Amino acid sequence: MASSPISLLFLLLLSLLPFLPIFSASNITPSSSLSTNGDNSSWISPSGDFAFGFYQLNNTNTFLLAICYPTDTILPTQILRLGGMLCSKFSETNYSKGRFELHFTNGGDLELNLVAWPSDKLYAPYYSSRKANSNSSQSGFQLVFNQSADIYIVKVNGGAVPLS
Repeated sequence: MASSPISLLFLLLLSLLPFLPIFSASNITPSSSLSTNGDNSSWISPSGDFAFGFYQLNNTNTFLLAICYPTDTILPTQILRLGGMLCSKFSETNYSKGRFELHFTNGGDLELNLVAWPSDKLYAPYYSSRKANSNSSQSGFQLVFNQSADIYIVKVNGGAVPLS
Protein backbone atom coordinates (compact mmCIF):
# COMPACT_ATOMS: atom_id res chain seq x y z
CA MET A 1 0.00 0.00 0.00
CA ALA A 2 1.52 3.34 -1.05
CA SER A 3 1.51 6.26 1.38
CA SER A 4 -0.21 9.41 0.24
CA PRO A 5 1.68 12.74 0.34
CA ILE A 6 -0.81 13.99 2.96
CA SER A 7 0.00 11.02 5.23
CA LEU A 8 3.73 11.64 4.87
CA LEU A 9 3.31 15.34 5.65
CA PHE A 10 1.23 14.46 8.72
CA LEU A 11 3.94 12.08 9.95
CA LEU A 12 6.60 14.76 9.41
CA LEU A 13 4.59 17.31 11.38
CA LEU A 14 3.88 14.76 14.10
CA SER A 15 7.63 14.12 14.44
CA LEU A 16 8.14 17.83 15.11
CA LEU A 17 6.00 17.84 18.28
CA PRO A 18 9.06 17.67 20.58
CA PHE A 19 10.32 20.89 18.98
CA LEU A 20 7.13 22.92 19.53
CA PRO A 21 8.48 24.50 22.75
CA ILE A 22 11.49 25.71 20.76
CA PHE A 23 9.29 27.23 18.07
CA SER A 24 6.82 28.78 20.51
CA ALA A 25 9.64 30.36 22.52
CA SER A 26 10.75 32.42 19.53
CA ASN A 27 8.95 34.98 17.39
CA ILE A 28 7.17 32.44 15.20
CA THR A 29 3.44 33.11 15.13
CA PRO A 30 0.63 30.83 13.93
CA SER A 31 0.48 32.84 10.69
CA SER A 32 4.25 32.47 10.03
CA SER A 33 5.32 30.62 6.91
CA LEU A 34 8.42 29.28 5.24
CA SER A 35 9.25 29.42 1.57
CA THR A 36 12.06 28.25 -0.67
CA ASN A 37 12.90 31.79 -1.73
CA GLY A 38 13.44 35.01 0.12
CA ASP A 39 14.52 35.68 3.68
CA ASN A 40 12.05 33.35 5.39
CA SER A 41 13.57 30.03 4.31
CA SER A 42 14.24 28.82 7.88
CA TRP A 43 13.30 29.33 11.51
CA ILE A 44 16.17 29.52 13.98
CA SER A 45 15.75 28.29 17.56
CA PRO A 46 16.17 30.88 20.35
CA SER A 47 19.54 29.34 21.28
CA GLY A 48 20.73 29.48 17.67
CA ASP A 49 21.65 25.78 17.86
CA PHE A 50 18.91 24.46 15.57
CA ALA A 51 17.24 25.59 12.38
CA PHE A 52 14.12 24.23 10.70
CA GLY A 53 13.60 25.08 7.08
CA PHE A 54 14.36 24.64 3.42
CA TYR A 55 17.91 24.11 2.21
CA GLN A 56 18.79 24.26 -1.47
CA LEU A 57 20.70 21.28 -2.85
CA ASN A 58 23.56 21.85 -5.30
CA ASN A 59 22.22 25.20 -6.57
CA THR A 60 19.25 23.44 -8.20
CA ASN A 61 15.49 23.82 -7.78
CA THR A 62 15.61 20.91 -5.33
CA PHE A 63 15.13 21.69 -1.66
CA LEU A 64 15.51 19.67 1.52
CA LEU A 65 13.13 20.29 4.42
CA ALA A 66 15.25 19.58 7.47
CA ILE A 67 16.09 20.27 11.06
CA CYS A 68 19.78 21.19 11.12
CA TYR A 69 22.23 21.21 14.05
CA PRO A 70 26.02 23.78 15.75
CA THR A 71 28.27 21.90 12.88
CA ASP A 72 28.75 18.41 11.02
CA THR A 73 29.10 16.45 14.22
CA ILE A 74 27.80 13.56 16.24
CA LEU A 75 24.71 14.76 18.09
CA PRO A 76 24.13 14.67 21.86
CA THR A 77 22.67 11.32 22.97
CA GLN A 78 23.73 9.72 19.68
CA ILE A 79 25.41 6.30 19.72
CA LEU A 80 27.69 5.06 16.96
CA ARG A 81 27.88 1.26 16.90
CA LEU A 82 30.68 -1.01 15.61
CA GLY A 83 31.13 -0.56 11.89
CA GLY A 84 29.26 2.76 11.99
CA MET A 85 30.41 5.82 10.09
CA LEU A 86 29.67 9.54 9.95
CA CYS A 87 30.80 11.61 7.01
CA SER A 88 31.06 15.33 6.47
CA LYS A 89 29.10 17.10 3.78
CA PHE A 90 31.00 18.09 0.65
CA SER A 91 30.50 21.84 1.07
CA GLU A 92 28.25 24.39 2.72
CA THR A 93 25.52 23.90 0.11
CA ASN A 94 26.33 20.40 -1.19
CA TYR A 95 25.10 17.68 1.18
CA SER A 96 26.73 14.80 -0.68
CA LYS A 97 29.57 12.84 0.94
CA GLY A 98 32.48 15.07 1.93
CA ARG A 99 36.20 14.68 2.50
CA PHE A 100 36.17 13.46 6.12
CA GLU A 101 34.86 10.21 7.58
CA LEU A 102 34.61 9.16 11.21
CA HIS A 103 34.66 5.35 11.52
CA PHE A 104 34.01 3.21 14.56
CA THR A 105 35.86 0.19 13.23
CA ASN A 106 34.80 -3.41 13.82
CA GLY A 107 37.98 -3.75 15.89
CA GLY A 108 36.77 -1.08 18.36
CA ASP A 109 38.91 1.89 17.26
CA LEU A 110 37.55 5.33 16.46
CA GLU A 111 39.31 6.71 13.38
CA LEU A 112 39.07 9.99 11.50
CA ASN A 113 40.11 9.70 7.87
CA LEU A 114 40.64 12.17 5.07
CA VAL A 115 39.09 10.95 1.82
CA ALA A 116 40.94 11.46 -1.48
CA TRP A 117 38.68 13.20 -3.95
CA PRO A 118 37.39 12.17 -6.44
CA SER A 119 38.68 8.60 -5.93
CA ASP A 120 37.08 8.00 -2.46
CA LYS A 121 40.34 6.36 -1.30
CA LEU A 122 40.86 6.66 2.46
CA TYR A 123 44.19 8.03 3.62
CA ALA A 124 45.80 6.62 6.78
CA PRO A 125 43.85 7.71 9.87
CA TYR A 126 44.35 11.35 10.79
CA TYR A 127 43.30 10.33 14.30
CA SER A 128 42.97 6.91 15.92
CA SER A 129 41.74 6.21 19.45
CA ARG A 130 43.91 3.08 19.54
CA LYS A 131 41.37 1.38 21.82
CA ALA A 132 41.16 -1.96 19.98
CA ASN A 133 42.04 -4.98 22.12
CA SER A 134 42.54 -8.63 21.19
CA ASN A 135 40.62 -9.58 24.35
CA SER A 136 37.04 -9.23 23.10
CA SER A 137 35.66 -8.22 26.53
CA GLN A 138 38.15 -5.31 26.61
CA SER A 139 37.28 -4.17 23.10
CA GLY A 140 34.97 -1.25 22.41
CA PHE A 141 31.52 -1.85 20.98
CA GLN A 142 29.91 1.59 20.82
CA LEU A 143 30.80 5.27 20.83
CA VAL A 144 28.54 7.42 23.02
CA PHE A 145 28.04 11.18 23.07
CA ASN A 146 25.95 11.73 26.21
CA GLN A 147 23.81 14.65 27.35
CA SER A 148 26.68 16.00 29.46
CA ALA A 149 28.79 16.35 26.28
CA ASP A 150 31.10 13.49 27.26
CA ILE A 151 32.32 11.31 24.38
CA TYR A 152 33.54 7.86 25.29
CA ILE A 153 33.85 4.29 24.05
CA VAL A 154 31.87 1.64 25.89
CA LYS A 155 33.65 -1.72 26.16
CA VAL A 156 31.95 -5.10 25.84
CA ASN A 157 32.52 -5.63 29.60
CA GLY A 158 30.61 -2.40 30.38
CA GLY A 159 33.64 -0.21 31.12
CA ALA A 160 33.91 3.25 29.59
CA VAL A 161 37.04 4.73 28.04
CA PRO A 162 37.13 8.52 27.54
CA LEU A 163 38.62 9.75 24.29
CA SER A 164 41.96 11.47 24.67
